[in-house]
Amino acid sequence: MHEYPHQEISVPKNDEDFSILQEITPTLASNTDIHCAHQLRVWLDLPTAREQRRYLEVHCDLLSEHSEIILHSLFPQELEGPTQVQQRCEARLLLQDARRRGGTTEAVREAYVNLHGGFVLDSPPWLEAVELRLTELLNQNRLEETAETRVTLLQEALARIQEDSPNALEFLATLHRELADAWLRHPLTNHAQALEVAIHFYEGVLQIFTVARYPHQYAKAQKGLGVAYWSRIVGQRDENLERAIACYHEVLRIHTSDDFPFDYARVQTNLGITYWSRSAGERRENLEHAIAW
Repeated sequence: MHEYPHQEISVPKNDEDFSILQEITPTLASNTDIHCAHQLRVWLDLPTAREQRRYLEVHCDLLSEHSEIILHSLFPQELEGPTQVQQRCEARLLLQDARRRGGTTEAVREAYVNLHGGFVLDSPPWLEAVELRLTELLNQNRLEETAETRVTLLQEALARIQEDSPNALEFLATLHRELADAWLRHPLTNHAQALEVAIHFYEGVLQIFTVARYPHQYAKAQKGLGVAYWSRIVGQRDENLERAIACYHEVLRIHTSDDFPFDYARVQTNLGITYWSRSAGERRENLEHAIAW
């Protein structure tokens, strides 16, 4: 769930407006390119991923390889900060993924689910309200303090969904992953039991977010599962660490340094800590792995 600051963009209605846009992106060669650049800007400046998905579904012509060239011109590298880097990377990945999936409306939908999860799908107003409240809690960056509230919020939502009309499996999988994340941080319960609940939910999510269809969501669930196994109290410590290492390697297979630099760096750190804690194998080799990661 990545949201970006909303910036108003006026629609170019005449030659003067197109000239202004061309001054902003001087590398564009024609009015056709300028029009494409405008559509890309409108798409990227929509305030939520759900609205962006709806726009791109209507403008599937933006999925062309040429659009990626124009997209690059909209982000001068000398002006980019971390937010702009992430936005540019995500936009490029979305266009490429949707094109690989066939360039259709359904392809756009699946590409958005892959990158952002099931919350990008259309849902009843009450579910959108749940998503909004969850986002507010996560944006506080106090994961332990808000974990109990998030568990209650998500459990109530899942109970209501079961009584409501059928919802997309991807939406349910995202709710389950968020619930697993919350149980992982829950401070006011039996920690061993909470970790087992989190592991159960992560493993269920992986049945829907498979590596073949939704590799990014698969990697996110594997990352959470790796943290859960690293922290796990039940079972043998050595075995849990081996499982955590396997999960982190799965993440790095998907989240490369080029496409997901921030996620890649975080998981490398986790992997290094896990190798440092590892007792299986040669101690010297584990320490070398820890330093390397």
